[in-house]
Amino acid sequence: MSGDDLRITDPVVKRSPAVADPDVFTAELATLVERACSEAGLTPAAISAVGVGSAGPIKRTPEAVLNPPNLPVDNLPIERAVRAAVDTDQVRVLNDAVCGAVAEHEFAGGGTDDMVYLTVSTGLGAGVIVDGRPLGGNTGEVGHLTVDPGMTMECGCGGAGHWEAYCSGVNLPRYARHLSQHGDHGTALSTDGTLSAADIFAAAPDDELAAATLAQFDHWNLIGLADVVHAFAPSYVALGGSVVLHNRDRVLTPLRERLSDHVMVDPPAIGVTEFGDEIVLKGALAVAADQVSPGASPSPQLWQARIPLLRFRWWPGKQSNHVWNTGGDDSRDGFRDDCRRLILPS
Repeated sequence: MSGDDLRITDPVVKRSPAVADPDVFTAELATLVERACSEAGLTPAAISAVGVGSAGPIKRTPEAVLNPPNLPVDNLPIERAVRAAVDTDQVRVLNDAVCGAVAEHEFAGGGTDDMVYLTVSTGLGAGVIVDGRPLGGNTGEVGHLTVDPGMTMECGCGGAGHWEAYCSGVNLPRYARHLSQHGDHGTALSTDGTLSAADIFAAAPDDELAAATLAQFDHWNLIGLADVVHAFAPSYVALGGSVVLHNRDRVLTPLRERLSDHVMVDPPAIGVTEFGDEIVLKGALAVAADQVSPGASPSPQLWQARIPLLRFRWWPGKQSNHVWNTGGDDSRDGFRDDCRRLILPS
């Protein structure tokens, strides 16, 4: 199966409830499962297996999302909720960045068995492939590496100085406001709560504050990526996520030009995923294909994940629950997420 063997249709979108009650989330998820199945002409009981692509951190047994930095809820029992909604025990919760790494490894044709998929979007994380195998669990929570020992900015997880606290799509405007308050940077940008990452990228290089913010964005990204390179020794790093996809050259060029100054090993090749916001969907399909027909996927060793028939995803602010019939992908703009039906080739 190749990365082109997909046809995606039928988006289904619903905002996540901004409440701290796990029961509200699980009830909304059950409603979305029913809606997605109805639009696909299925009943929930007809689904034989489910895969969930989720931001982490993820507790493995039972599978749940624990204290996610970008949600107001703790210990969200996704696995249990999905099992109840579709009446099957074959449910597997995966980190979405791991799905992205699987897609790059299986379908992009980069020819490397040691690689990292790094997503910079609402949050910041990675999926890691070593010797052709994805590292599971919470291995890729690299957004919570400490890049600033001064611990200036607080992260959504409650820590400080973390990579994500400076460079994610949600936190970059917060960092710009901090630089505005503690520096002498002229700006035409509104530094109130309406400032967005898109505003900052659009204003640079002409706006002093935007230019200063992005110079620091580059600095923290280089430190974080150097840590990833020293930890996992990838020969290739694929970048993705809404911040990268909407600002491809601005994010990529400093990393390509300056990473060698920050590492004591051979620097990896760095590129942007060709799969755009569908990368997680393609990775979920690679896992699914092996369960449907062993050997159909190029990675028969992928955990023992079950068929990804549904996916649940959220973002803060403009939040959306996501349910797909066979997988999921990253959002088109970092805040809007679709629920899509995937049709496997006959």
